[in-house]
Amino acid sequence: MLIEKKHKFGLIICGLIFAVFWFIFYPPIYAIHDEAGYLAQAYVMRGGTIFGDVAGIPVVSSIKTPSDHLITKYAIGTSFLLIPFTFLGWKCIFLLPLIIHLIGFFVFIKILRIYSISPYFSLLYLLYPTSVLYSRTIMADIPSAVFFTIALYFFLRRKNYYFLCGFFLGIISLFRYSSILLALPILIFTFAEAIRSIKRVSFFRSSFFKILLGFLPGFLLLLFYNKIAFGGFLKTPLGVTGTFSAKFLPHNLLFYVISLSLIYPFMFFTLFFLKKFRYLLFFIVLLFILFYSSYYYFTVAPGKNLVKTFIVGTRFLLPVVPIFLLSYADVLERLKRKCVVPVTVFFWFIVVVFIILNIGMIYQHQGFLNEQERYKNTIYENTNTKSLILTNYDGMEFFQPAWGKREVAMFVYWKNRIPIDFEKYDFDKFFLLTVIRSDKEGNEYVKKYADEIVAEYSGETVAEIKGDPELRLWKLHYESVKDSVTE
Repeated sequence: MLIEKKHKFGLIICGLIFAVFWFIFYPPIYAIHDEAGYLAQAYVMRGGTIFGDVAGIPVVSSIKTPSDHLITKYAIGTSFLLIPFTFLGWKCIFLLPLIIHLIGFFVFIKILRIYSISPYFSLLYLLYPTSVLYSRTIMADIPSAVFFTIALYFFLRRKNYYFLCGFFLGIISLFRYSSILLALPILIFTFAEAIRSIKRVSFFRSSFFKILLGFLPGFLLLLFYNKIAFGGFLKTPLGVTGTFSAKFLPHNLLFYVISLSLIYPFMFFTLFFLKKFRYLLFFIVLLFILFYSSYYYFTVAPGKNLVKTFIVGTRFLLPVVPIFLLSYADVLERLKRKCVVPVTVFFWFIVVVFIILNIGMIYQHQGFLNEQERYKNTIYENTNTKSLILTNYDGMEFFQPAWGKREVAMFVYWKNRIPIDFEKYDFDKFFLLTVIRSDKEGNEYVKKYADEIVAEYSGETVAEIKGDPELRLWKLHYESVKDSVTE
């Protein structure tokens, strides 16, 4: 009992130390346009609608619905969770991923106890670099991972917890559509179990029925959202968010196997040695990895170096990473019983290495975020609330209603220049903004059409930031616009 209390106290201290370091490097702003979309959608939903055009808020990565409205292409669960934090001030939004990550850490401790594994192996969860990085973002990765971890915990507890397992399996698809794949193996497994024991246990008292009851509220909510947003219960924007093809499978599957074997040494292969529910958990992992191995992400968008690619590249797999961490901890625990000293030294060596690695990663990430904030400040300091700003896709991420009203319109999409209907906007100042990242395709078209607009409206440069990305802001001749509208 005394040892148990010491473990509990020690792990609480570890969680607090993690939080302290997290606050030392508190994110000043988000990093990418996906996060911009989640935050803007939170403000849209705060206004009582799911459509950005109805709320009058531009949401990056919006798509047109059958009802001719604009809606985010991302699942709305993350934006929904962000809403309460927006009332505290937009910078408080980053508390959400921290809180959820720490919840996942303490739930993982409980999972380890079910397997009779030392709770200190939960530090592998807390310090997993992809989780650490994305605990500093408002992406859907951390909520998806943690809610599945909670569902897995309730499943392993069995008995009176099946309904809660189903509930969390149902709601994770509201954070990422593909997360519904995590529920399928569990539903199939428990259904087979219910059929097998139908003579001994009533179907309505079976684990399958209880999980299904819990699963339905979240799943039905998703179906009705799809109907309102995309015109059909089973319609989703998956085709918009990425390209899926079997030709990506060999490359991406190999990448996932290697990355999950190198981040923590040989972790991928420990999955084959997990004792309890080995086949079920293996099937969950296999289905999920095969799905994302067919996704275009790494075939067309590799990282700038190998370490970044490994860390950032496994973000889609975060929901199943706890299964790998469980199997890794299980193998280490069994090895420790045979050779205590080598395994203990190895484990604490990993902990120290990843503390250092994570601090370095966070420091670098903080530098990038500081640059992002500089870009945002440059735009807002040189424009006002009555400004119309034409920009490209990467420029759209620098606008949020919480930062001040701006009228924003894209002037280019891929290879095409987008005509602007000036009568839709109420403005007295007119600007052109380009944000060009070296790793993006289509930069030549952004530059080409920007030059045309500058020449057409007698533009003059008011701000410029060299680097990657490169930012340029021009003030355009307003009278030219008035003439074109009048004509």
